[in-house]
Amino acid sequence: MLKRVSGLYLWLFAFLELAVVAGVLAASRSWLWVGVVLVAAPLMLFWILALGLWRPLRALRREIMGLTDDKVRAPDHVSSELRPIFSAIHAMGEELLARNRELGCQKEEFRRLFDLVPCIITVQDRDFRLMEYNSEFRETFAPGEGDFCYHAYKGRTSPCPNCPVEKTFQDGEPHSSYEMGINKDGTSSYWFVKTFPIHDEAGEITAAMEVCHDITPVRLLVEELQHTENRYFAIFNTITTPVFVVDPDKSVITDCNAGAEYLYGYGHDEMCGRPFAHLFHDPMDAEIPVCSKDACYIERLRHVDKAGETLWVSMGIAALEESDRPLMLVTFNDITRIVQAEAQMIHAGKMATLGTMATGVAHELNQPLTVLKSSIGLLKRRQRTGKTVDAELLGELLPEMDSYVDRASQIVNDMREFGRKDDAKLELVDVPSVVEKAARMFKEQFRLREVTLAVESPPDLPGIMAEPHRLEQVIVNHLINARDSVCKRWDDGLKSEAKIVTVVMATRQGRVEIAISDNGVGMDEKTRRQIFDPFFTTKGPGEGTGIGLSISDNIVRDYGGTTHVWSKPDQGSRFTLSFPLAP
Repeated sequence: MLKRVSGLYLWLFAFLELAVVAGVLAASRSWLWVGVVLVAAPLMLFWILALGLWRPLRALRREIMGLTDDKVRAPDHVSSELRPIFSAIHAMGEELLARNRELGCQKEEFRRLFDLVPCIITVQDRDFRLMEYNSEFRETFAPGEGDFCYHAYKGRTSPCPNCPVEKTFQDGEPHSSYEMGINKDGTSSYWFVKTFPIHDEAGEITAAMEVCHDITPVRLLVEELQHTENRYFAIFNTITTPVFVVDPDKSVITDCNAGAEYLYGYGHDEMCGRPFAHLFHDPMDAEIPVCSKDACYIERLRHVDKAGETLWVSMGIAALEESDRPLMLVTFNDITRIVQAEAQMIHAGKMATLGTMATGVAHELNQPLTVLKSSIGLLKRRQRTGKTVDAELLGELLPEMDSYVDRASQIVNDMREFGRKDDAKLELVDVPSVVEKAARMFKEQFRLREVTLAVESPPDLPGIMAEPHRLEQVIVNHLINARDSVCKRWDDGLKSEAKIVTVVMATRQGRVEIAISDNGVGMDEKTRRQIFDPFFTTKGPGEGTGIGLSISDNIVRDYGGTTHVWSKPDQGSRFTLSFPLAP
């Protein structure tokens, strides 16, 4: 540009020189002056150009050309007229160089960040050729010079179907997809891919940026979770134990396994959405206790299947804490056959107890029958002799005969109720009346064997939830064992002490206790640990079945109670039955 300006000035001054020469010739017509002008004019023109124009223009050219260097050089000699221009250009140069340095630093920073981004980034042209890529991509796939993305990623020779980069070039919008490729070490990787368009100044799409997030660990974890879920679902659906998933807020069954369908007779669709209480004989039993951490277990519940048949089950409950809503996992164990076998065993125990009571019952019935026989004989003798029975005698005999008939009838009724087979149903039980009824059946047996039976009960003893006849069976079993223990110690030679059996009822620490004590032979530690084992007995052949205490302990535990045993050889035993108060 400066060369072109200086050339124009030369042509201008040459034209002016010719004009001056022409003017001089026209004015003076003197060739001497013409020669002087022709020599002096170029010299003057050269001097003017050199001092006034060429040197500033050259300095200005150096100043402008110096803008491309690392620093701006100040002009050596600048006239006062051009100095402001040169100062302004110098300042502009300094500012431009500062901006260039800043842009260079930013470019390096962006390049460094581009390489350090913890994901794969590539820039591709319309032919899917790699224009730029970061170090993550370079280290993972080792692309060749001018490589295509589909070849670098997956080793393909043609573009991938449903390519998000191609879609971005088509509509100029971001797109995403999930992709799988082969690493340079031969392993497989999975990515989440997102593409973005890159525009030029005219708004045309010149390239596309593809950002890939490696989701291989997540994908492998999802696959492992899927395998685990399938495995546990197979276990859930194939085990024979009925399993339910219950919504505790709505008390509705949300899922069940095949074991539940088989036991209750409902199909899966029939069961899901059904109220949980429909499984229970008593809907009050369907109330699910709060189990946040530890599982809850309920021993015995009565259920009803689709056909209306009764099922006995034990229930386990656990919370599904990892679910997005509160759910309970409820399992049931079918114990119907166990309950039926227990009922048969308990009934067999009753029959065995009745067998051991036969002699005592015979004595119990013998006394009222003897009184009745004597009274009837007296009346018959008076009738045979023709004597009349006066009203006073008849008034004495009839009430006595009536009372002994009632007594015999009560003994028979007590034994009949004791021996009948009960349906298990808890009810509020008055403990003293049950104990008194059991003691009444043994009153005469204890008297004939010179055993003192003492019963103590407070007047305001609370009730418990139990079954009267089964609780009576427990008391009877303990009374028989206590009677046999004191009689055995007496028979073994200790006759200096009275034979005593006591039953003491009390309330202690919110529970009802029944303590049955005796001063019999007692037990050593080894025997005490075995007394609740089925068919274990210390009695001789034909004297005991070994199931009485086992049955009694099971019945006590069914009512939420416990049995505590204290015993020492030759000092007697004490069995303390503890029950929770009725709600």
